[in-house]
Amino acid sequence: QEDVNQKLLRSLSPEWNTHAMVWRNKADLDTMSMDDLYNNLKVYEPEVKEMSSSSSST
Repeated sequence: QEDVNQKLLRSLSPEWNTHAMVWRNKADLDTMSMDDLYNNLKVYEPEVKEMSSSSSST
């Protein structure tokens, strides 16, 4: 399971680097389902989009 989750984290766009690094270091990443990881990351989507749009407008 950890392999699949690592692939998902690596496939994220650069805007997600900070969140991906945090999740890569979580102890339960190897037991977490991909759906759980996805749903956890989805929570941060508005924040990542906001950061992405503010950095592209500067």
